[in-house]
Amino acid sequence: MRRLYSFPLRHLFVWPPGALLVLVCAVLALVFYRAGTASVDLATKDLHSEISARTRDAVDRHIDSAVRLNSIQRGQLSAGVVALEDPEALLRFFSSSLEAYNEASAAFFGTRDGEFYGARRTAGGEIEVMRSDPERPTRVNYYRTDERGAADRLAEQDEDFEPRVRPWYTGATERREVSFTPVYADFAAEDLAITASLPVYDHDERLAGVLGVDLLLGRLNQLLQAARAEHLMTLYIVDRESGYMVANCELIDNFRTTVADTSARLYPTQTQHDLIRSSWQHLRLAERRAGNQSVVEPSWSEGYLIGAVPYRNRNIDWQIVVALDGAPFLARIRTAAALTVAIVAAVLVIAVVAGLYAARRVLAPVESLANAAERITSGNWDVRVEPPGTNELGVLAEAFNTMAGRIHDSVENLEQNVRDRTKELERSNRAKDTLFSIIGHDLRSPISGINQVTEILLQKPSSLDADQRREMIGAIRDSSSSVLNLLEDLLLWARSQRGHIAYDPQPLQLKDLVTQALEPFSGDATEKEITIENDVDPYCMICADHFMITTVIRNLVSNAMKYTARGGRVGVACARTGERSEVCVTDTGIGMNGETLEQIFDLGTKSTQPGTEGETGSGFGLALVHEFLEHHGTELCVESSPGQGSRFSFWLASADSGSDIGCAPTCPTA
Repeated sequence: MRRLYSFPLRHLFVWPPGALLVLVCAVLALVFYRAGTASVDLATKDLHSEISARTRDAVDRHIDSAVRLNSIQRGQLSAGVVALEDPEALLRFFSSSLEAYNEASAAFFGTRDGEFYGARRTAGGEIEVMRSDPERPTRVNYYRTDERGAADRLAEQDEDFEPRVRPWYTGATERREVSFTPVYADFAAEDLAITASLPVYDHDERLAGVLGVDLLLGRLNQLLQAARAEHLMTLYIVDRESGYMVANCELIDNFRTTVADTSARLYPTQTQHDLIRSSWQHLRLAERRAGNQSVVEPSWSEGYLIGAVPYRNRNIDWQIVVALDGAPFLARIRTAAALTVAIVAAVLVIAVVAGLYAARRVLAPVESLANAAERITSGNWDVRVEPPGTNELGVLAEAFNTMAGRIHDSVENLEQNVRDRTKELERSNRAKDTLFSIIGHDLRSPISGINQVTEILLQKPSSLDADQRREMIGAIRDSSSSVLNLLEDLLLWARSQRGHIAYDPQPLQLKDLVTQALEPFSGDATEKEITIENDVDPYCMICADHFMITTVIRNLVSNAMKYTARGGRVGVACARTGERSEVCVTDTGIGMNGETLEQIFDLGTKSTQPGTEGETGSGFGLALVHEFLEHHGTELCVESSPGQGSRFSFWLASADSGSDIGCAPTCPTA
């Protein structure tokens, strides 16, 4: 036997699959690694987004607590619950407000006349009330309170305090709504603070004064510490306008007091925390690349996923920075990669052993199949192989035997197929010859008649009386009409054969369509004394192509009139059955025998015959009907007997059925 390979076949069972397996495992390992990395990236970014949103909500709740307190106080002042003219009531009011709102460190009110009333919380947690000195308005006195929250004894004085020039007062009057001051250092509390202020207007819409609530921002440090998950990240807040630190989760200082007893705010790069410094430098570079946007999409830097989201509340413009440690997530990827490498090595060893075993089991049956195939190629069609079992090789042997049998049958049946194809070509040639015969005979005869009549009219015009000339002109008209009808049928048939007639089904009212189709036959029907009846139900709706079905009905009615004698009847009717509508054309004409019925659709047979009064036809009418009905998924059913008339029917989908109906399996009788 001719050898088709240059080295032992068993090697083909072992090394190529082994190499392919290694390649596949390597590709899968790479894909899994990248997918794992992408999953880690997605998971960490989701966690990053969750922590950012949670932090923003916590900061929002803390900041809005001051806004809520201001709103409550303004409502009570506007409603007259507390009179602005009663200083003692005002002091008790602000003292009770601080007792109810632990978030606030001070609550106060500055009038448009420069008076000042309020309460503050000391470093020890005690509440003191404060008011302008009646004798010196620029002095503010701080009093300890009794059990009713009223001023008791003087604790401290501020000699130079004008509320109307303070940032919290001017900011609220300019904005005419809630306003926040810039972050400042509260030396008494040794913390950063911010003041939320709200203007108060009297009934005449004049400014009565400004309410203020101080918030210590040290609480934000605790909120950030609670927001981070398992200490895998660092969170801090930066004022975007100044660039100073506002709060952080590491509980390190956000400002420091100088030797001159003044505050020095700190930038993130001035803190003692390495990650805060490096992450801020990374964010500044990312912001410059992104066009100094407040939202910085998370990106990796030195194993940390770093990103920033804005925090805006009225005129507050801060930035919350989250630096997420990705080391715990990446460690899982490395462990999975090492496990994948070990699995690949083990699978490779198993594959080599399995390949050697499979080679020994497969080679013998394959050799047998190869020998049998070579004998078949030499012309021995009766060769078969013995299946080695019921496994895949046995199935292969059975398939080989089946294939050999089919090849044998195909060779034997080839000549029969050639004969059948030859008959089909002969039938097509007969149809072509008939077409040429129709064109040659049916066109030549009427044109020849026209020529002869015109010769007589030209040569002997004076010898003919008026009736003879009228008769000859009528003959010319009839012959030209016959030629015109034949040409129209030829052109329509040719367009149909080339596919130039588009199929466009639409909902149609069959009654109106039949009425239009019957209009051209009114004169001929009167002349031949034939009754044409449109018995279609006015409510019969079909889904069909208007042009095609009109042509079908006209051809069927034309044939019915041609083969119906004087005094006969031609009718068009429709009957709906379920989701289908049957359209039928009946006549009381001469009918057809079985042989004629078999030939009426065959262009290869010239089966047309003159009508009851010598009418002629092209032979294309029913061929067009057959083709147009095929577009609608149906066909023409014919019932006829000699002397009993004919019934032509077809089925169409009803317009409201939503179905696609083909031809009925049988032709129901009338």
